[in-house]
Amino acid sequence: MGSIQFLVFSMTLCLALSATANICSEKDTREFSYYSEVGRLNPKKALDRRGRPKDTACTVSLISKSCGITAGHCSKFYYKAEFNVPHSVNRKIRHAAPQDTYLIDQDRSKHIFEGAGNDWGVVKFKPNKITGKLPGEVQGFLELSWKPMNLFETVFIAGYGLDYRHGERNFTQQVLQGAVVKVENNILYHNVDTSGGSSGSAIRSASTGRVIGINTHGGCGTKVNKFNRGSILSALPELYDAVEHCFASER
Repeated sequence: MGSIQFLVFSMTLCLALSATANICSEKDTREFSYYSEVGRLNPKKALDRRGRPKDTACTVSLISKSCGITAGHCSKFYYKAEFNVPHSVNRKIRHAAPQDTYLIDQDRSKHIFEGAGNDWGVVKFKPNKITGKLPGEVQGFLELSWKPMNLFETVFIAGYGLDYRHGERNFTQQVLQGAVVKVENNILYHNVDTSGGSSGSAIRSASTGRVIGINTHGGCGTKVNKFNRGSILSALPELYDAVEHCFASER
């Protein structure tokens, strides 16, 4: 095998491994989903190690007219969010329509990234430049639950994860259902398939549809954690305060 062929093979293998690192089931069974309240976060600029543009993402969920929740470690993506994102083509992302794209007010957003269990962000959106409307006024928004969750509660996650094996799904919105398998301090352990780009996705109760956590870390398929992880809303008073502050800015 020539050096160029080996390089291409190695890059493809790394992408394939990263796409399956957080897959809890024997086979990735995520399906296309179209929740209008769930958007894809994009950084202002993303480059690979050679300085070339690359596709990457995090996920954000609207919780009011102008507020959204995501992961704290996604702070470099607090530039803009796209909603109603079209399917990718040959693994390359396609962007949403301009009227479904919203810039983020970074000065009025807040985040904390202190590892699994305390990894969250509350972002403040600006009105769309074309319509003059805020995202929640157009896309709708999710309700939050600050009540303690139940162990083995059925949950689902919709996010914009990497999916290099299915080119049209790469960094597009996909959903899957699973369960809360463990709760430890501020950390929610779950067995829902995710992948890079799913960070920041809302963990939602299947029975109420309300958000009970934020997906932040992988773990499925590893010997250490064995399950994917997220931050529990009800265990984070600072997150509650940040959300209430964002809500108050709309009044």
